Amino acid sequence: MKKLFLLLFASVLVLSCTKDVELADSSADLSATLAQYDDTNMGVYKGVFTTQGTLERGILEINITPNNVGVATLKLTSGQKINFIADRTIEAGAEVQNLAFSSSSIMASFKLSADLDGANVQISDVVYKGITSGAIAAHETSRAPVVPITGVLACDDCAAHPLLVTGDTGTLSFIYVGDGSADDSLTAMVDVGVILSNGGSQSGCVDGGATTTCDIDGGGTFGSNVVAWNGTHTYDNVGDCSEAAGTWSLVSGNHGSFTGTFTSDVTCAPAAPANDTCATAEAAVCGGSYTGNTDTATDDDGFYGPDVWYSLTGLVAGAEVTVSLCGGLTTYDSRLVIYDACGGVELFNLDDSCGLQSEIIYTTDGSDVLVSVQAFSAGTGNYGLDITCTSPPGADCEQEILTNAFDNARGYNVQQSWVVANDVIVAADENFDLTQIVIESFNGPGAVVLSADVSIYSDVAGIPGALLSTETLAPTSEVNIGSNFGLDVNEVTFDLTQPTLLGQAGTTTTYWVAVQVSNSDAGTSYWGFNTAAAPIGANHIWSGDNGITWENQVGDGVYKFSGTCSSIPPGQQNTDRATSKKVQNQSIMSAADRAESIKASSLRQ
Repeated sequence: MKKLFLLLFASVLVLSCTKDVELADSSADLSATLAQYDDTNMGVYKGVFTTQGTLERGILEINITPNNVGVATLKLTSGQKINFIADRTIEAGAEVQNLAFSSSSIMASFKLSADLDGANVQISDVVYKGITSGAIAAHETSRAPVVPITGVLACDDCAAHPLLVTGDTGTLSFIYVGDGSADDSLTAMVDVGVILSNGGSQSGCVDGGATTTCDIDGGGTFGSNVVAWNGTHTYDNVGDCSEAAGTWSLVSGNHGSFTGTFTSDVTCAPAAPANDTCATAEAAVCGGSYTGNTDTATDDDGFYGPDVWYSLTGLVAGAEVTVSLCGGLTTYDSRLVIYDACGGVELFNLDDSCGLQSEIIYTTDGSDVLVSVQAFSAGTGNYGLDITCTSPPGADCEQEILTNAFDNARGYNVQQSWVVANDVIVAADENFDLTQIVIESFNGPGAVVLSADVSIYSDVAGIPGALLSTETLAPTSEVNIGSNFGLDVNEVTFDLTQPTLLGQAGTTTTYWVAVQVSNSDAGTSYWGFNTAAAPIGANHIWSGDNGITWENQVGDGVYKFSGTCSSIPPGQQNTDRATSKKVQNQSIMSAADRAESIKASSLRQ
C-alpha cells in the first residue's frame, strides 16, 4: 500500500439528517518536516468533527510548532472553512493540556490535550455555533500518516425512534493512522442524544493491487442501547483516497431494533472521463488537438475495449479529414472508430496505421460524426488525438440582386468623383475568391463603359472601412438589356484578379465592392438599384468624394458577385480590420451635382 497504517481507527456516528458531500482536501503545512516532531507533542494533528444532533461534519487539522501560537482549520463537507487560533504558545518539551482554540469568525471552540510523545490525544469542550459537538484526532508522524474521512449513514426503517428518520439519518466519520498490514483496533463514537465512544477492530486486509481492502467492525453497549457496525475499509494504493462502507444496527431498550447502512463521503473508484459515453462526447473541430486517459473509461459501444468520444462538427463537404492518434502521445495499442450517430452506423474502423496507433483519413460529405478513441482489445492509457482538414476544391458560389424593371440607379462615374459600393457577405468558415462582378449600368444613349476602378474595402460598423485592394479593369462584356429614363441599361461584366476575401470561423464576414466608371460619352453613368427587394446584408452606400466619406442609401444594388468558396484552413486569422470612417448623414454634393444626377424621374445620384 502507498501508506502504512498503525491504525488507530475511530468513527463518529451522528444521528442527524444529512447528504453525501465530497470530502474537502486536507494538507499539512508541516508535512515536509514531520520527522522532527516524531515522538513529541509538536507537529500536525488530524481528525474529524461532528455536531451533536445537527447536520454538519468535517475534517479538523491542527498545527503546533515550538514557541508559536497553535492554529487549526476545520473544513466542513459543505465547503465552508473555519480558522482557529490557540490561546497561548507551547514551548518545546512542554505539556499540551487543555490548549484552547477559538474562531473569530463564528462561535466555535475546542480544547486539545496530548502526552509529551503525542499519544493519547483528547479533544474536549467542542462547541460549534453554540451547539455541543464532538471531535477526535491523532498525531501525525513520518511513520504513521493520519487520513481522516467523513461519511453518512442511512436507516432502513427508523420511524419508531424519536431521534432517527428512515433514509439518510446521520453522519459517520473515521480517522485512521498508518500500518494496516496487521490486525488493528479502532474506536467509534455514536450520538444517541449524547456523544459516546465504542471499540472495534480491523482485520483481513487484502492487497488487490490498485486497492487494499480490510474488514472493519465495532460496537458497544451504552446503558440500554447496543450499537454494532461492520463493513469494509478500502485504501487506494495509487492515490491518497480511503473509503468505508457497511451496515450498522442499534438495539434500543426503549424503542426497539434498527438497522441501516453507512458510506463514506468519498469513494475511491476513479471517476470515468467526462466524455466516457457517446451521449457525453466532447466537442471537436478541424484543427483541434485533444489529450486524455482511458484508464477509467468504460466500453460504451460494446466493442474493442474502453473508449472515449468526440463529436466532430463544422465539416465542409469535399474536405479531406484526418483523425489521428499518431502524434506520439498515445501510449497503448489503440483503435479508432467513426460513427454517424450514437448507436448508429459504423462508418470507419481502423487499427494499426503508425505502429500500434491508429489514423483514419476520409473525404467528408459535410455530416457531423462521432469519433471513438478505443483500444485494440482491453488496453488503456494516455492518448493524443489530432484532427486536421484540408480545404475541398472551391465550390461555385454567388450573391445576386435582380433588377426591378430598371426602377432606379445611383451615379458612380469618375468625372464627378462619385462611387457606389455594395456589400458582399462571406459565409462563416469559408473564404470567397471573388472572380467576377456583373453590374446593371445606366448610360447615355449609345454610350458604353470604357473602364472601371474596382476597389475592395473591409467593413467597419456597416460602411466601407480600410481599402484592401483596387484595380482598373475594362469590361469583359457589355450587353444592352433595356432602357429607362431616356438612358440605355447595359449589363456590364468585369473579371477580377482581386485577392481572396478571407472568412472567419463561426461567423460571417462583410466586405464592400466599390465601383467608379468612365464611359464613352464622358457623361454620367448610374449603377442600378432595387428599391423593392430585401437587401443582402446592407443597402448600397454612396460617396461623392472618391470614397473619403460615405452616405447610406435605400435599396440594394443590382449586381451579381460570383466566384468560388472554400473552407478556411485551420488557424486562419482574418486581419482585415480598420478604423471606422465617419458617415456623412447629410448630402455632400453641390446643387449642380444634384441637378446633373437627376436626369429623369427619380433617377438618383
